[in-house]
Amino acid sequence: MVMDSDEHEHNIKLRRTLEQRLRKFELQAASQGTSTPPHVQLEIEQLRLDIAQLTLQINGVKAPVSTTGTTPLSILTSTSSVTHSSNNQRENHNLSRVILIGLFAVFVIVMSFIFINTFLIQKNNEIYNQETAVVELQATTNLQNTTIARLKQATQVTPMPQTITVTQQIIITPTPNSNFIRIEDIPNDLYSYNGDADSKVKNGSGRLVVSYRQNTVPSYRFDYTIPTIPQGDFGFAGFVFLLSDTFNFEEYDYIECTITYMDNNSKAQIGLKDVSGNTDYIRLVDGFVGGKEINAFGDEKTRTVQIPIEANFESVNKKLVKEITFSVNAIFTKETHTFVIQNIRLIRKGT
Repeated sequence: MVMDSDEHEHNIKLRRTLEQRLRKFELQAASQGTSTPPHVQLEIEQLRLDIAQLTLQINGVKAPVSTTGTTPLSILTSTSSVTHSSNNQRENHNLSRVILIGLFAVFVIVMSFIFINTFLIQKNNEIYNQETAVVELQATTNLQNTTIARLKQATQVTPMPQTITVTQQIIITPTPNSNFIRIEDIPNDLYSYNGDADSKVKNGSGRLVVSYRQNTVPSYRFDYTIPTIPQGDFGFAGFVFLLSDTFNFEEYDYIECTITYMDNNSKAQIGLKDVSGNTDYIRLVDGFVGGKEINAFGDEKTRTVQIPIEANFESVNKKLVKEITFSVNAIFTKETHTFVIQNIRLIRKGT
């Protein structure tokens, strides 16, 4: 049966949707490794089978049809036996031809399925490698190009959920002031992540402690360790506010936070990521590498930083922000240190 153009187009779109779902589950399985839930593995296998079947339909490959009309194979086999006993060579020859043709058709379909499945697996692996293998840190004006190149594949991965130590239950009251909004007022999930969990980096760890005191906003204490290793400047750790929905930062003038460095060598950077995965970082120390027109109040240990949203994060679609990240990496800090973040808020335009 010839497939009409509407059905053909529908099958192509359906296959594309299934491939997108398959990539999502394969990325999850790759990140979780042996801890991948069984239902995810089953979903991957089912999606691969559905995609292969759709591909056969799109390419016009049909299931084998018996060349002897509607006679069941069991009847043909029985007839073959009777014909053999009666030495009817002509009928036996015809039956053999039917069986050979059927086996050949099955062989062609099986080989087609194997080829298509192998092709899809290779394409999915290529896409996965492109999405996860090469991400660069923000270039800095005081670093050599060779050092920056060594950070490829080492600085950004999908955040790995870590255990978060919560000192108290946090009960947030919405900000009463309409001139700004705190990060706690925006629905989000909070995760910490580190390089130890990444198969390519395997360096860097962190522990996030969230505390809430009466009549104060929450504080986010991050203890991190990035050992010096012979392989070079590899390693990272951090925590991320993953917003439940995209948020329009263009309605605000500044993103502001207060950061306390617990020792002279402690450092940190802030990053924004949009719904498409575009990311920009600004270092909250060392002259605010990667930032422009930044205001800071306080001393070297504790300072409040105001970052103009319009002038910064140029690679990010600020109408569709999905993540706010505070992190460290081996290019600007090593060993064990601690920083504390508070008062993360967006200050509205016109205030």
